[in-house]
Amino acid sequence: MSRGERAQAPEWLLDAVVLAGLAALAIAIYLSLGDRTALDCDVANLALGIERFDPRQHQPHPPGYLGYVLLLRALHAMVGLTLLDTTRLASRLFALATIPLLWAAGRALCPQDRSVARVAALLAATNPILLYYGVDGQTHSAEAAMAAALLWALVSPRMRATRSGALVYGLLLAFGGSLRPSYALVSVLPVLYVLWPDWKRIALTAIVAALGTLAWLIPTAILSGGWHTYRLANDVLVGAFIRMTSVFSPEHDPRLLALNLRDTLHWTVVALAAPALALLAGLLSKKRASAEASRAGVLLALTAAPAIPFYALILCAEAGYLAGLVPVAALTCAALLAGSADRPRLMRLMPAAIVLLQLGFFAFAPSQLGRTFMTPSAPEIISRELRARLLYAAIDDGAAPGDRQLVVSDYPSQTLLRQLPLLEPSIGVLFLHPLFFTRHAGSHTKSTISYATRHGWLPAPGPALNADGDRPGITTSDRFDWVVIDPRASNEFRALLARQTTCPIAPKDERFLAPRLRPSCFSGGRISLGDYWLRFAAR
Repeated sequence: MSRGERAQAPEWLLDAVVLAGLAALAIAIYLSLGDRTALDCDVANLALGIERFDPRQHQPHPPGYLGYVLLLRALHAMVGLTLLDTTRLASRLFALATIPLLWAAGRALCPQDRSVARVAALLAATNPILLYYGVDGQTHSAEAAMAAALLWALVSPRMRATRSGALVYGLLLAFGGSLRPSYALVSVLPVLYVLWPDWKRIALTAIVAALGTLAWLIPTAILSGGWHTYRLANDVLVGAFIRMTSVFSPEHDPRLLALNLRDTLHWTVVALAAPALALLAGLLSKKRASAEASRAGVLLALTAAPAIPFYALILCAEAGYLAGLVPVAALTCAALLAGSADRPRLMRLMPAAIVLLQLGFFAFAPSQLGRTFMTPSAPEIISRELRARLLYAAIDDGAAPGDRQLVVSDYPSQTLLRQLPLLEPSIGVLFLHPLFFTRHAGSHTKSTISYATRHGWLPAPGPALNADGDRPGITTSDRFDWVVIDPRASNEFRALLARQTTCPIAPKDERFLAPRLRPSCFSGGRISLGDYWLRFAAR
């Protein structure tokens, strides 16, 4: 080792200690807040995709995320965890990967100042959005990791100046799209900016990205039953939501439109608070931004410019939609605050202040802050886990070990009940999907039903699950000892069931009880819900 290499060793050791400490902090938060239940229904959908890929039946839901599912299958084969635990592990690994990737981007942007890489990694590790999706098991942390990987490639001098860099950009665009198709919103403009006006490298990137995209899009369509069926499945789910929330839809619901705008504004503030505060501190201190900070700021503007208006005007279902902004926001903040030791006191204190602000928001921001949906905070996580425990305790009350139970519900959200068969294979769930949530799904004008099991989600028929055909009913593959009514089920739903039984059904009340009936209470061995029915398997 040369004298210069020996002089650099302590810096590398400090970097290693910082990264290890940030990873330990993130893992501690993930594990301390993680519970047996997932925070969103999409986690159960992804888990089901490990066994069988079929976006028509929400395994996982459209658009399918084929690249992500293949990674889940490989991870599941290696670690041998349950399906739900595998999906959570994948999300945590992507969230953790964002930290060193962002550190590498900081080193590439400012090789002369290691504090940029360390501060950027610290800001990412404590960002509320990444912490929330490190606990949850969805695909959003994958978009953050891919955004960090692309950011490193974009600021790397070697990548920016060579043909191999253009090849890497194309591969990252294609692979990121296979994990989350929305990745294009946060990646295309920054890539064009870095390559401009080198048309040869732009063409190479476009060709590689297009071929790579076709490599996952064509198999996705084939596995979904053909291109027409795949488009229909996407329209029935994604299109239905957009028709309710988009300002461009003549069918939009004014309340949902207002909620979508509030949510987007709320999560944009969370995602971009760090660089905004750093910029404010620089203005107050009259410190001119460095060339590196200006370059990072341009990349941030090009990342946010298409994403934020799109989500605000079309659909932004949760904070994870803006996870792709977090890496470039953290790097921009770190670059703005970097500099010599004699920089103004406010600038020196700002990194710690922003980290404390982010951790404080995550630790204390109440659920549904400002009437928004799914605040990325620990109270939101805890409230969802408490609701899950209360619901599962009510369902299990009175059940003996080994009892097989069919839970029936018309509650609009399937988040908690959908994953129950994955947690307890002896439980099946019969959903009645209210008309309000299916009336935007094209020509369907009726409520529908679906039957969830350990291995799938069977509709009869359904805009809810994009089913083909006109099957009027479902016959269970399992025999049940009990029919348990969701304590959240409406009194109208209970009355519908009561008309078919010889056993009394208690009305909904504040005691949060789950009425329990024997299948023999239902005449003809089946439950009828409007035009559809579920028949119990013969004993």
